[in-house]
Amino acid sequence: MAKLKLILTRHGETEWNAAHRIQGHADIELNEKGEAQAGALAGHLEGMEISAIYSSDLSRALKTAQAIAEKFPKAEFIKTSLLRERDWGALEGHTWEQLTEKFPEDVKQMKSNSPDYAPPGGESKTTALQRVDRFIQELADTREGQTVVAVSHGGLSALFLRRALGLPFDTRAPFRIDNCSISELHRDESGFWVVAGMNCVCHLKKTGLI
Repeated sequence: MAKLKLILTRHGETEWNAAHRIQGHADIELNEKGEAQAGALAGHLEGMEISAIYSSDLSRALKTAQAIAEKFPKAEFIKTSLLRERDWGALEGHTWEQLTEKFPEDVKQMKSNSPDYAPPGGESKTTALQRVDRFIQELADTREGQTVVAVSHGGLSALFLRRALGLPFDTRAPFRIDNCSISELHRDESGFWVVAGMNCVCHLKKTGLI
């Protein structure tokens, strides 16, 4: 039996997502499609027994989490910087094509998948993973026997799933995290995490939002 259930999701689409720009800590709002995705996600979760909703403190995640919270008025709502996206520093706002032109050495480092590479003014995978681990510990300490939702970002969600799956951090992730997708993780009594589902987008396909 699961000791704790976590519904991990990524925020809805933004204009920077649509343009394939790196967002990181840049505080970009949801676009119209992203708001619709958040509504579809909230409707899909309705009826579950949710004790708490955790959200990154960036606007795109908060707006997504607030749509969910409307369906669960009794659930505790917690805003936390632990769920922020990885900080990409000077690379934020750029497309991959622009990065290749302006930051060729950084692109080489990014392709190497080194967990210790940090972009100028940003943070490494290793540093971002420390936030993931702190969040995991917080859940373990306070949410025994509960089902909680965490609204985060693509990069940070991928780190969480790598940790749960025991995958190395120096390789390219062999999965994707779509906007407003659902990944379900269960933590058993020994503290072992099981990924029960990953990147479910059935609620978005039904409404033509993906």
